[in-house]
Amino acid sequence: MASKRLFVALKFSEDFAKSLDPWNKKLRKTADKKETFLRWTHPENYHVSLVFLGETPDEQIPAIEQRLVETAQNHSPFSLKIRGISGFPEPSHARVIYIGV
Repeated sequence: MASKRLFVALKFSEDFAKSLDPWNKKLRKTADKKETFLRWTHPENYHVSLVFLGETPDEQIPAIEQRLVETAQNHSPFSLKIRGISGFPEPSHARVIYIGV
């Protein structure tokens, strides 16, 4: 049975993603000074993770997509405020750098 590793997320607007450029530049400058190799996420892939679904059978994906579309249609756009930056699993040994919202 084929499956995919899925999560549900909110995609950032292009304007919000661009507003993160100063943070991104500062992080890159710090990483360059420390000669740290990092893989950077493209701004079009920035998102707010809501829930991790894990391994999901392919045949369940269309129903999940439909429910998400129906749910999204019942909600209006909203604003987010940035509330700091950290890393996972630990800030000092981060595999993922994230911005709190």
